[in-house]
Formats: sequence, C-alpha cells, structure tokens
Amino acid sequence: MNTFISFAQVGAHAQPMLVAAGFSESSFTLGMTSTVSYFALALALFLLGFKVQDWLTPGHFRKQIFVDNLPNACVLAGSQAVALGIVIATAIALSPDELGQGLLFTLFYSLVGLALQTVFLVIVELFSPNRMRDVFEDPKLRPSALVSGVFLIMVGVINAACLL
Repeated sequence: MNTFISFAQVGAHAQPMLVAAGFSESSFTLGMTSTVSYFALALALFLLGFKVQDWLTPGHFRKQIFVDNLPNACVLAGSQAVALGIVIATAIALSPDELGQGLLFTLFYSLVGLALQTVFLVIVELFSPNRMRDVFEDPKLRPSALVSGVFLIMVGVINAACLL
C-alpha cells in the first residue's frame, strides 16, 4: 500500500474544508503570501540585528557563539533575538491589512526597536564599571551579562508596548 500523498492531493482535499470554514482560495493564497512575506522580513531583521551586535562586540560574534560557545555572548545574542522578536511580532500583529503597507509598517517599527536596543547596548558599555566587551569574551558566565540580557529584553517589551 502506498502511503505517499502528493501536495496536489492534499490541496484538492483541503480546498473544500477551507471553503466550508469560510476561506476562499484567493484568501488562502493571500494568507500564504502574507505569511511567507512577513517571515522573510523577520528573518532579514534578525540577521541585521545579529550583524549589528557583531559590529558592537569585539571579535567574531558568530564564532564566539557557535564555535567557542562563550556563554556571555550567547546570553546577549539570545536576549537580543527575544527582544527583537517581541517587537517584530507586535508590529506584525498591529500592521495594516494591506500587505505592502503592513510590511513597511513592520519594517519601520522593527528598525526603531533595533535602534533602541543598539542605543541601550552602547549605554551599557559606557556606564558599566568594567568593559562589557571584555565580558562577552569571558568563558565564565557573568552576572553582568545575564542582567544586561534581561534589560535588553525589557527594552524590546517596552518598545512593543509603545506600539499598542
């Protein structure tokens, strides 16, 4: 017995269910286009956010995280990703219904969120008694990295709340 089901077969069976649920084929196609578009935009924003962090930290940030497994760099990268994700998700949820306007709205407010996170990281560097740059390269997990990570997430939460 062949259990392989083609995408066309799934689509053929799913279409009556979508129509019964109140979806038309065009609304389904638009929904899929929107999903893929917003995902692509979010991915580009995450990559940009990672690159900005790389510029702000000494050494090669990608290597510090994925090769050297430096815990403080990982805390910063993870916190920044969560913070940016909160802003992006909020911007998407509040974006206009028209896809082009929604993508521009999401792009603009996500870039504002990324800029605020960047300003925060620079402020932390300026006002920390020790250079935060040195903390990121430390192989031992440091409380200052954890606290900075939590504050970075709060910057994202506050930025998202400002959109509401």
